[in-house]
Amino acid sequence: MTAKTIEYFYSVASGYSYLGAGRFYDLAARSGRQVIHRPVYLRIVLERTGATQFQDRHPARIRQMVEDLGTTGAYHGIPINSDPSHHYDNIEVAAGMAATLILQGRDPAMLSFLMQQALWRDDRSLADTTVLDDLASQAELDGPALRAEARGEAAQDLLQKNSLEAAERGVIGAPTYIVEGRALFGQDRLHHLEAILAERL
Repeated sequence: MTAKTIEYFYSVASGYSYLGAGRFYDLAARSGRQVIHRPVYLRIVLERTGATQFQDRHPARIRQMVEDLGTTGAYHGIPINSDPSHHYDNIEVAAGMAATLILQGRDPAMLSFLMQQALWRDDRSLADTTVLDDLASQAELDGPALRAEARGEAAQDLLQKNSLEAAERGVIGAPTYIVEGRALFGQDRLHHLEAILAERL
């Protein structure tokens, strides 16, 4: 019997994806669901769905997001630097490493989470190859080998495809969980996801 799935649209640089990752993976495991990872470039998703890029938003909106990230982290007991200095660094290689694992038939969950944690807890740059190699090592992966493939056509095409498909399917941000044809946007919708998986909603 084929395992039922949850599609997981996320960014390796998303603070809200970081805050929800642990609870999401635990929920998927408890529910016996296979996670289909769909890493995206949020800038493409936002552009395609008519949203303003994060760095171009009104200061009041940015301030509210920073405060909400901090409050959400504190509520769930997850350490977070809600305004990291490296938030807008280039993530092409980092995202490409996650995409490469998918293309190789390997699970990108641990590396993706370590990247999110490095940025949002430790304020480490995902554009720094030394950081990326260290995170890969923590996940028992070969960082230089993954980086060598990350900028390649196959990895970047997958990220582009995921991003365009996300927008076409109504995904407006990260994380978004798609289950039984229903899209749930935001880590604050995990209780809805749990209810759907338990057939209560």
